Amino acid sequence: MSRRSWRDFDGTSFVAEPPWLRRFIEPLNESGVEYMVTGSVAAMAHGEPRLTIDVDIVVHMEEAQVAAFLEAYAGSNFYCPPRETICKEIRRGHGGHFNIIENNQMMKANFFVAASDPLHRWALERTEPLMDLDYSMRVAPLEYVFIRKLEWIRAGGGSDRHTRDIASAIPVSGDSIDLDFVHAEIQARSLQGGWAEVERRLALMAEAEKMFEEERRRAAGGDESARP
Repeated sequence: MSRRSWRDFDGTSFVAEPPWLRRFIEPLNESGVEYMVTGSVAAMAHGEPRLTIDVDIVVHMEEAQVAAFLEAYAGSNFYCPPRETICKEIRRGHGGHFNIIENNQMMKANFFVAASDPLHRWALERTEPLMDLDYSMRVAPLEYVFIRKLEWIRAGGGSDRHTRDIASAIPVSGDSIDLDFVHAEIQARSLQGGWAEVERRLALMAEAEKMFEEERRRAAGGDESARP
């Protein structure tokens, strides 16, 4: 698996790492819990600029690991739910989730329990370590990010934002994304409507790029004709 970088997809710009993100990830690494960062931060890591004040994290955690998990976040810097609450969410399985809040700047981490959905296991086995950080962070593969965003589109949550994220990532992802896998999941999960929105946006982006290139050539031609 290739390592990702905040700079991978654009040699002229830098998608800045949120400065508060480290405060959540380093304790998570210390806890030994299997995890992957997804949502807006994952979209940023894959090359889509974004402002965000929280981070979404999928965790594969047993009840026996909860004590070590909470110990990693111990101290006055974090609000953590009680152990019993986290264990209840783990037992809940599908839909299980809880939050941890960083008290100094009131930033939030949304933790989602990896349940029986095979897509969770597929993605956790293919997490990608980021480069250019002073600490380790594992990010969900782009295919997973796409499928989850398409599910949010179907649910009516921020359709335009999620469509933009997917459409912006496809041209810069090159061969690193398995579109055959994405299309198979779209069919299996009945996500064709959201994908049609993505394709419409891709067509608009291609048309805008074509117009820009034609205008650039016309401007260059004008410069040439003006020379003696």
